[in-house]
Amino acid sequence: HHIIRYRLRATTRFREYFDAAALAPGGPPAAGEAFDDGRSVVGPVIEVNVPNTARPPTPIIHSVIPLFRWDEGTEPEQPVAFRTRRQAGVRIYLERPWFLTGEGELVGVLVAPFGQDGALSGKVSQWGSDPVWFSAPVAQRGVLTFDHLLRNAGLDDRQGDAAPDTRPQFHPLDDDEGAPTVGVVGYRPQYNEDRQLWYVDVAIHPGDTIWPFVRLAVARYQPGSLNRFHLSEPVRCDFVQLPPERTASVSRTDTRHVRVVLSGPIGLHDLPESTGTVGRPVTPDAIHQLVAANRKVVARLQRQDPMIPTDLGWETVAATELIVRGSGAVSYTHLRAHET
Repeated sequence: HHIIRYRLRATTRFREYFDAAALAPGGPPAAGEAFDDGRSVVGPVIEVNVPNTARPPTPIIHSVIPLFRWDEGTEPEQPVAFRTRRQAGVRIYLERPWFLTGEGELVGVLVAPFGQDGALSGKVSQWGSDPVWFSAPVAQRGVLTFDHLLRNAGLDDRQGDAAPDTRPQFHPLDDDEGAPTVGVVGYRPQYNEDRQLWYVDVAIHPGDTIWPFVRLAVARYQPGSLNRFHLSEPVRCDFVQLPPERTASVSRTDTRHVRVVLSGPIGLHDLPESTGTVGRPVTPDAIHQLVAANRKVVARLQRQDPMIPTDLGWETVAATELIVRGSGAVSYTHLRAHET
């Protein structure tokens, strides 16, 4: 795939009949302009898109690791409150070389169109629950959808960290007539100088599921191709677990105290029978006891020694265990479902 830019230069055999002042050089050229030699005229730039005409070669996956995406800012309507969000994703490292199909080559994450996941088994991205946790189950029959990649049912095309470079598209899986169609989300690779590898970051929204296993199906993707030559043979990445998303908020209540709030979906290792029975809602107190039995969150106030400028200079002044203050209604549904 090439994008070629042409400029036509016109001259004349009848230069002696023109006024000399009209043919005089006009001085140094402007940025991006051809030099004015006083003997010719340069036309506007004409851009020609030459598409790729062969199926892309299969990418070579080096490794796949979980991705921690951090977002910091102030709380809405509370300019003095500080909020940090940890969101989930996956980083895929790829072997060199890249751009084998020309300009604009991307990594395509493949998802199944609605209702076609069975016919594309093994060639689209999938995920599943971690069996050691009681949590919200994975949706959509274990198949990743545009909603998990774009958060808002495929309508969120904003650019940012780990965001796709293209809108969702549908392309044939190979160059044969009648080949099944898959959904594709393209990500622009970046180069890591230290590791000498290409990589892409893929944001994935796990919802309320705790530590789900994700297996992405990816392909070398050239948007500037003739029909049926957009995608390479799919490659299935190794399994990787997505970390649960968390939001921490810190605000001052007075000159000597701060309020620390940590929120996000949880999972349980154990669900005792005493927490409730089928048909009877689990009480908030029971949920709080379950949370306390499965996890502990500690807030520490630290102070840095000015004589030690590194991270080793921080010392803990006070520590407080955070207690459960509330739970969402969705927790009751998940617990009842597990009991059933």
